[in-house]
Amino acid sequence: MGKTSETIARDRLCAAAVRPTRRRLDRAELLVGDGCHRHVISESLYAAAWRNGVPVSLATVYNTPRTFCATGVLPEIRVDTAQSCFDTCIDEHPRYFLGKTG
Repeated sequence: MGKTSETIARDRLCAAAVRPTRRRLDRAELLVGDGCHRHVISESLYAAAWRNGVPVSLATVYNTPRTFCATGVLPEIRVDTAQSCFDTCIDEHPRYFLGKTG
């Protein structure tokens, strides 16, 4: 039997020594609960939260990934000085960025 999205999220938080409060679990489930690897920006996390019935402010959504980065739950990828995205894969792997010109 596979792990539930909450269990995956809880394991990730606990591995980073982050207390798994209900709100952190809700956001961690959206980010890593399905076990898939992807790059996430705050705006897409905000939209996903509301689609999944997790009411949250945009300010909280901007702060959550940064908190998760500071504690090792997620790595941050600086695209440029104005934008970051967050990688749900914490394993060491190469990351490539293709700009608007390809």
